[in-house]
Amino acid sequence: MKVTHRAEIFHHGRNKSQIVLGDFVVLDGTLEVYEHGKMTIGDYSYVGRARIYCADSVFIGEHCLISDNVCVMDSDLHPLSATNRAVIAERWALGEFPDVYTDTPNAPVTLENHCWIGFGSAILKGVRVGEGAVVGSNSVVTKDVPPWTIVAGNPARIIREIPENER
Repeated sequence: MKVTHRAEIFHHGRNKSQIVLGDFVVLDGTLEVYEHGKMTIGDYSYVGRARIYCADSVFIGEHCLISDNVCVMDSDLHPLSATNRAVIAERWALGEFPDVYTDTPNAPVTLENHCWIGFGSAILKGVRVGEGAVVGSNSVVTKDVPPWTIVAGNPARIIREIPENER
């Protein structure tokens, strides 16, 4: 594993096994794993200057490329209610770490092997990006991406399948 001088890991849990980094992972971005989160990054995967939030479960397979300015989130991190958000903001200002679980939707994110997530993209809670899929730059992925497809846009839509000879 290679961790660059810019990489950051924020682990808010109590168990070291909540973060599993495979062999030959290159980390140049930020990982934030909350109290009940579990993050796994497979062998030979690269995380550029991205930020990955994990309140529930984030699984990144082997040989994945995650570009700069990417955001992966398995949680909304804040409740929808403005009143509840105000309480969180006030408590945070007083030094209390925010609760990312009560009234906050969380759902696992999975990036299967050989994915490429393009610059500036967002992968949101509950999404599975299939094996070999490519997410175009500045895309917002809100739904599952089939294996061996290219998606792009906001929201991300299938552009085309990747034929066997391009895999």
